[in-house]
Amino acid sequence: MQQLALFFIFLILVNTKITFSSVFYVLYYKRYHPDLNTYYQ
Repeated sequence: MQQLALFFIFLILVNTKITFSSVFYVLYYKRYHPDLNTYYQ
């Protein structure tokens, strides 16, 4: 049972890492490619 809980915690951490990197990626592109701003509004 504890292994399952650790597995879920691991999945949550991986998911948050992916979302943080994707948000950073979008912010980076909005900053350096202003013509792409229309796609993210």
